[in-house]
Amino acid sequence: MRTEKNVDELCRKWQKILRLEDWEIHTELFSAREFEECDRQGEVVYDISTGQAIIHLLDVDARLDTPFPYDLEKVLVHELLHLHFAIFEPEQEDRLRHDLWERTVECMARTMLLLHRQGNTETLGR
Repeated sequence: MRTEKNVDELCRKWQKILRLEDWEIHTELFSAREFEECDRQGEVVYDISTGQAIIHLLDVDARLDTPFPYDLEKVLVHELLHLHFAIFEPEQEDRLRHDLWERTVECMARTMLLLHRQGNTETLGR
């Protein structure tokens, strides 16, 4: 079971790997009904000018109606990667570009987590 303290520690670890240590980032565990959109597992709210962000993550104990397992660490990495690419985020109205941007961030998050879990840390944050 993950606590907010565990999630904060995980966030600090990934901030270092992703070289986001200059950001002040807080994490919070949310229930599914607390998200703006019901199908979310995570979201980030940020201010580029101050380098501050809040990441909301779906509480591990939440029951999901999805065929895919919930991986809190992958969702965290995904949300952290948004901070690197925040300046390039397409407008919500441009749905096609926004969806492509989200898929790209997701692909990068999965790849980085896979490399990290395989022990390929020499390519991540070293």
